[in-house]
Amino acid sequence: LAHRHLVYYTDENPLVQTNMALLLASYMLLCQDWKAERTVQPFAMIEPNPFKPFRDATYLAADFPVTLLDCLHGLQKAKSLGWIEFESFNIEDYEYWDHPLNGDLHSLMPCSEEGAKFVAFKGPSAIRERMAPGVFTFTAKDYVDVFKDKGVSCVVRLNEADSYDRQDFVCV
Repeated sequence: LAHRHLVYYTDENPLVQTNMALLLASYMLLCQDWKAERTVQPFAMIEPNPFKPFRDATYLAADFPVTLLDCLHGLQKAKSLGWIEFESFNIEDYEYWDHPLNGDLHSLMPCSEEGAKFVAFKGPSAIRERMAPGVFTFTAKDYVDVFKDKGVSCVVRLNEADSYDRQDFVCV
């Protein structure tokens, strides 16, 4: 493969193109040891630039765009700190917890025998709301047992103060 060209086709949707570019650049950074700046160079030739900034998962207007290069700098830093370990990555566990039925959460920062150092989650709802047939949002109380199982001892609120009652986490 060293002397072959890779042609990757995606549709014209800028969000799909952005995700495709991040996946390809991430591969080059993680598996081919390229630096973040080098991974984006092939995409810089695409005119007009189709890539959209990433954002948080809320439905509010984005007030802080995160570029493809920003993501790759973060990935490069995580790699340099040893936070990425392909050998210990459990895809079944990831897919289970990623699903909204199971909490829509992700363990981040060094995976070790003790567990993750940081768990990111969509955030609880004040009340259980139906998202789709058979799929409901999690309330803070729904997350308590999950967090205990994962060794979470502190919850840092990054969403609006009225989105759920903080006492549901404090009084556990």
